[in-house]
Order: sequence, then C-alpha cells, then structure tokens
Amino acid sequence: MRTMTNWPQRPTEAPPPAAPLWAALPLPVWVLRPARELVYANAAARELESEGALTMAAGRLMHLGSLSAVALEGLLRLGSTRSPLWLAPSGRTGWLQVTPLPRAAALAAGWPEEARLLCLHLDQPELTHRARVEALCQRVRLSPAERSVLMLLADGLVPQAVARQLGIQLSTARTHVRRLLAKSRAPSLVQLLRWLGSAEPLPG
Repeated sequence: MRTMTNWPQRPTEAPPPAAPLWAALPLPVWVLRPARELVYANAAARELESEGALTMAAGRLMHLGSLSAVALEGLLRLGSTRSPLWLAPSGRTGWLQVTPLPRAAALAAGWPEEARLLCLHLDQPELTHRARVEALCQRVRLSPAERSVLMLLADGLVPQAVARQLGIQLSTARTHVRRLLAKSRAPSLVQLLRWLGSAEPLPG
C-alpha cells in the first residue's frame, strides 16, 4: 500500500507554509486533483489509510470507505458537495465534504488551484445521543428522577430494568415514563427514543 505524504520528501525542502494549518486539524483532510491525484494528506488521513479505510494506487485515491473511485471522481468534479459514507472495517460512519481549495491556500502551499479540499467528518453517535438527551431534558424541564429514567431508557433498558437499576417500583418507573411522554409531547416511548437517536427536530 502506498504511503501518503504531506509534501515531497526532499532533504532540503521545508514544508509548505499552509501545511501546518491542515496538519493541526483533528479531522482527516486531503487535497486532491479532480482526477483523484493526491496532493496532500494530514496525519488523521494517513491514520485512516493505515487502518485500511482507504487505498491508494499510483498516487491516486482508489476508494475511501464506501465510496469507490468512480464515486470519488464524481464528487471531486462537482467541486462543492457532501456525501455520507461508512468506513470498513471499523463500521464508523460520517460524511465527506468536498470544496474547491481556497485560492490563497493553494498559492501559499504551492498546490494546483484546481485541487479540491476533502474533509471527513466522522460521526460520534455516543456524544450526539447524550447531547440530544441533555437538550431534551433542558427543553422540557425534566426532574432529576425523570432525567435518570430517560438516560436509562435511551441506553436501551426497558422500564422493568430501569426500575431495578434505580431501585424503584415498576409502577413508579411507568409513572416517570408517562410524564416523559406528556412533557415531550411524544406519541409513544418508541417515537421518543427514535427522536433521541436521529437528526430530526426534538419534540417539546
């Protein structure tokens, strides 16, 4: 497998001035010509290659996660778009943002002006899920007990298991569930939990 490099590795050549900006980003970043020819990849992008989430051949990006060479080339030619994708073998998901490389950045780094900037935004479902639970708790003013019940339900526990976990009666747990539904205006517990696990607007 070909190793991606930040810039040509000549002993006397210093990194391009713009490279530290991209190198410092925690998300994977590539600069590619429209025909998938690699110009630059930061450390996060190279780490994905070492994990087997992408392949390179003859200096070209052949696939990135679920995106084939043909799909990638289509996105690069569009110039400004985004596409969902999943990464094997980890099973992580995210979306790829493709934009024209800013002219100033291209000039500063000595990169071709027709190059495209690719940024991979990886989903963090655990953080997103918790953030949506917290947002709902604040929006509909849940009590501490109702919040505890909701957190356990959002983790996949059924009301019986919630009651056992919190050391309360099943009838009390069910009362909390009814209050959750009333406060959030959710038609059912299933729908409430679906809202918490999706990108749809939260109820309430």
